[in-house]
Amino acid sequence: MKVGLLDVPLLIVIGGICAYIYAKHLINRNRDWYVFLILFFTLLFWLNILISNLVASNPWFGIFGVAKVHPLIGTFYVLSYPLWFSWGAERIFQIFGRTPEEEGMLWPFTLRERGKPFKPSWKS
Repeated sequence: MKVGLLDVPLLIVIGGICAYIYAKHLINRNRDWYVFLILFFTLLFWLNILISNLVASNPWFGIFGVAKVHPLIGTFYVLSYPLWFSWGAERIFQIFGRTPEEEGMLWPFTLRERGKPFKPSWKS
């Protein structure tokens, strides 16, 4: 079975990008967008592996590198694609937050002063 060497790193990066876009823009429209993004990219990568192994071509036309692995290992590797996508997305959710109102780990750096400044006691 042929698998792409950079499929997992690509899924992690794509998952992070999708998570950021979802958290800042898509969540206000429909909360189910995250599920659709996972399904779309997972099916895209699975379809690529399936076609490349059935037609005897290289995954992604050999651009990202190809490895020939044992069919059992390759099957578990390919079935783990949604988990890698979710792992990358969760790291971005931790950093930037899950909704536009949340700030994630960047919260201490984005605090805004909402009250008006008070007059110090030594100036009164």
